[in-house]
Amino acid sequence: MVCLSMKKFFLIIVFVVLAVMVGNFAFKSLYDKENAAYVDEVLYKDPVIKEQYGDIKKYNVYKAGKSLGGTSGTEYYDFRIGVEGSKKSGKIYLKLYKTKDGQLDHYEVQ
Repeated sequence: MVCLSMKKFFLIIVFVVLAVMVGNFAFKSLYDKENAAYVDEVLYKDPVIKEQYGDIKKYNVYKAGKSLGGTSGTEYYDFRIGVEGSKKSGKIYLKLYKTKDGQLDHYEVQ
């Protein structure tokens, strides 16, 4: 009886560890050096962000995703970013659209 419970517990622990590792790998593959540079550029140079938040003191990308286009056919990277600025702090939703060769085409800030 105890042995069966220990096996279930061990399997749950293994599953949780694997899920965390896969999630971390997926995040790092979406938020790579290239995308990090684009996010950095947008946060520090976008006039609307500067007007709303002031000078950005620090930020944290806490969620990254990728849309494969769906019905619109336009792929984009989706980032959720916590921002601390000189005027206020808050969350920014950023979509990065890239060209076929991987260069930044345009972006949307929400």
